[in-house]
Amino acid sequence: RSIMVKPDAGFDPEQAEKRRKYREAKAAEGQQRKRVSLGHPKFWPRCPVERRVYVGNIKFGTSWQEVRDLMASAGHVEFGRIVKTPTTLQDGSVRHVSKGFAIVHYADAAAAKAAVETLNGTELNGRPLRIQHDVGRRRKEGDEQPLEEDMANLNVEGGPGH
Repeated sequence: RSIMVKPDAGFDPEQAEKRRKYREAKAAEGQQRKRVSLGHPKFWPRCPVERRVYVGNIKFGTSWQEVRDLMASAGHVEFGRIVKTPTTLQDGSVRHVSKGFAIVHYADAAAAKAAVETLNGTELNGRPLRIQHDVGRRRKEGDEQPLEEDMANLNVEGGPGH
């Protein structure tokens, strides 16, 4: 093994004080930024909708590698994750259990379209997968803001023009 040794650059108190003041000013303005690393469980890179694919009906216990290998047959997979939810066990420990679907990000829209067209209905671990373009999460009943398409289809009795 080789070890690379760098000379100590030293500590510049003026530079450290300047960085500290900058951070305090940003925190006072309410602009403190949370840093989320790539390994963080809540990390999801931004991806245009046309490159994002929903993969449903995944059998519990299926690994991400199995899903990725299947989805890679349609094109280059940039990111993907089987969505999991935390479940508290009787002993108080928390276990993350699969919700039965995954989100896959492709390198380009053509690969995502090819995946939807060619892989929908393909079997993985004995279950037919449902593959479609990801349109995002539907709001649950009781949320304060309805979706735009729901507002467009809303027909109110007794309103103007009735």
